Amino acid sequence: MGQKAYGLSCIPSIWTLPFIVASSKLYEDYSRATPRKKAQCIKWWAARMAGALNGIGISGGTTVWVRSSGVTETIAQRGRFHSEQTTVTDLARALEICLQQIALSLGLSSEQVCLIVQRAVVPIAAKGHLSDERQYVQEARDWLGEVETPVPDPYFQINLRQWRRRQNDAAFSLPLSCTLSVSISRALEPAAWWAYKRDTRVHFEWVWDGKAVYLVQVDEAIKRDGFDPTAQTKVLQRQKGTTPTLECLKEISEEHARKFHKIKNVEIYKKLGMPSCPIFVLDDVGVLSKIIFGEIPCDLLRDIEKLCEYSLVIRTDIETNEQTKRQLLPRTCEVRDSRAALEFLKGTLENFKQANISEPIAFIFHNFIPAVSSAFAYAAPGVRKVHIECLWGLPEGLYYNSHDKIIVDTKKGSLASDSTFDSKKFSIQYKKFYKGFCIAPDHDGQWVRRALAAPYDWRRAISKDEWIREIALQSRRIAEMSGEPLSIMWFVGVPLRFSSQPIFPWYHEPYLVQERHRNASRRRKAAWDKTLIIKNAADVEQLKAEAERERSQVKQIRLQPADNDLLRNKNLLETVGALAKKIDAVVYLEGGMLSHAYYQLIQTKAQIDIAQPFDQLDETREFHKLVRDGVPGKITSGGEVAKIVRLSGDDLLLALREKLVEEAIEALDARGHDKLLEELSDVEEVIDGILRQLKISRTELNRLKKRKSIQSGGFENGIVLVATANPSRIGLFAESGNLFEDDSAAITAPSLESVDRRGAVTRRWEDKREHSSKTERVLRVSVSLTQDNWTTDSGEISVGERGDSAVRARITGSREGSSMTLEVSLYTLPRQLDLFQLEDEPPLSSS
Repeated sequence: MGQKAYGLSCIPSIWTLPFIVASSKLYEDYSRATPRKKAQCIKWWAARMAGALNGIGISGGTTVWVRSSGVTETIAQRGRFHSEQTTVTDLARALEICLQQIALSLGLSSEQVCLIVQRAVVPIAAKGHLSDERQYVQEARDWLGEVETPVPDPYFQINLRQWRRRQNDAAFSLPLSCTLSVSISRALEPAAWWAYKRDTRVHFEWVWDGKAVYLVQVDEAIKRDGFDPTAQTKVLQRQKGTTPTLECLKEISEEHARKFHKIKNVEIYKKLGMPSCPIFVLDDVGVLSKIIFGEIPCDLLRDIEKLCEYSLVIRTDIETNEQTKRQLLPRTCEVRDSRAALEFLKGTLENFKQANISEPIAFIFHNFIPAVSSAFAYAAPGVRKVHIECLWGLPEGLYYNSHDKIIVDTKKGSLASDSTFDSKKFSIQYKKFYKGFCIAPDHDGQWVRRALAAPYDWRRAISKDEWIREIALQSRRIAEMSGEPLSIMWFVGVPLRFSSQPIFPWYHEPYLVQERHRNASRRRKAAWDKTLIIKNAADVEQLKAEAERERSQVKQIRLQPADNDLLRNKNLLETVGALAKKIDAVVYLEGGMLSHAYYQLIQTKAQIDIAQPFDQLDETREFHKLVRDGVPGKITSGGEVAKIVRLSGDDLLLALREKLVEEAIEALDARGHDKLLEELSDVEEVIDGILRQLKISRTELNRLKKRKSIQSGGFENGIVLVATANPSRIGLFAESGNLFEDDSAAITAPSLESVDRRGAVTRRWEDKREHSSKTERVLRVSVSLTQDNWTTDSGEISVGERGDSAVRARITGSREGSSMTLEVSLYTLPRQLDLFQLEDEPPLSSS
């Protein structure tokens, strides 16, 4: 029956909508039929399916969904095939559309695909997802929900705990009843318990019709194997304290450091007493010239053969002050024979020659450094906080993959000497994320993208706080010595048989890119928008083809390179950035913002969205708002400085009244039952504060509340006043005696939207005012403060010397909490072609 139908068959039937399944023979018959017989095939199947639907009470004009259900379709292929909403009467047309789309998607594949026809409901307020897949939550008992309807905060959580509320099996035979949007999360709890008790992780898709939530798709999560990043690969490594004696290659020196940035970094680390490893350089112009012509000096060959007794890594550097030229230069993976090393040297020199690189070049040789994980750290002179991004495996993994974020507050701004710092007092804010992939060596020494096994996909990539504090302290020392903000690469968890310290810095460069401010809510995709994932060269070609279309539907580009050749390919980043700008797409980067890839993407001026941004980069944030009395103490206990003022009298009363509005709006926006209760408790706290200022007791307030309830009633019946009128006795109304045809419909309306169909703008008024030297156009609108999003247009406005051009004004409002943002846009209208010209105007053409 296919995976979708199987999933719907597993859950309690009362939680979904009635459906039938057409077997894969439908698609087989359609695909084998001649063009002339396809219509006959569809008509025959549609009649059979209509009969089956009628048997379960679905007929005539009833709305249904027609959806595919692939036999081998997995959760990763959600949305792969087309679906169609139709009626039973028009079922044949919908079948034809779906079958055509399936044929286009499958091509010549022999994959079996069934079709589901299910009674549809119109989601009056919401539809969305609920999942405990491992990439979203660490524990199977924790769930992440999403509402697809555009709202300020579309996400909610369900955390199953036996001691909070335990679901018994009786709940699995009851519908998922829900009459309030804030109760959707509570209504979905039985579904979460149902999956949790069966020890399986699933992804639910749901819709809400105002009375109940229905599950319309159930997919089992993929169980993926992976590797253990803490297990050391079995390759030969040079022991610490041993330096080979070489003939042609030179050990790095201060002379090399004056010319090459990467070597200069190592010299800084040595001066600060930090560990390193034996590093050698080849920058002799004469030797490099021989290599490019295929002449290999014997002493160079002997040196390389000696270094290849262990895993060798060769990097490249250029003598230049241009940071973009120094980034993402060629390097090898682990080289284990001299032939491969010499091929890399020759190939790199040839590529540099073709690229007209004239600056002096150096090849840097060192043996591979085994490390459990790696990190990039941001530090700046005089700045207390150090920001760290870390991931299992090699530093290249941080370019494009999900990773952990750490903020370390060193508590002091100036770094006079190491003795002034007590690293044990550093505060650490560690935010761990799901880490699906990293870059690590395989058995052949190639650095490849590898899937992480559980529990390492959620385990901290830097396990020891003492290592984090040491990285923060030493990063600050390096930044102070360099005199500028830096992004510093670190190896973490190096075995002690290879290094005197388990962590040490490897490379740094100036970090001048500040994260751009953006909305907390990411740009949401429309239903027709597509995402293109860049994994290999073929995906890049597909992106180029999209850019040639008149209008591309690709609005998000995800970078997940799987090929080693793409990992350090700056041309890839330049190409993707330029094409993203051309098609107006967002480049969605899961990698670190401290890495080379982010810097290179920023240079393209494309719109970049970071999956895991640092939430608090600024040292100073201004609030100017009334807060609870204990908030400043919590801030100072975390090492920050809180600037406060104290209000009293009328000033405090005004601030409390403003706070009441703020808290009431937060209650309006609250998602979920528990969140709403929390916001209501804040409202009550503010009311108590106002009563104290007014010296009024709760008893007096309750007495007034009771009196008003007796006079006008409460809000139990949910009555909405639509309109009032005071009609004249003359006219039609006098005969009927009733202004409204039927007032009962207003009382039983299913939703507020059905009562007020005028939208958010309650009043709109335009005026034109003529002045002696100018004309003024006024557009005035009235909008309820509780409205989230609204738009209104002006009438046509004539502009130009003779008023021969026209524009319209559009005002868009969006509310986040108690703040309203207004956007005014002017747009031109198509110009009407003149049928007649004035006599003094020149003709349009001479022909």
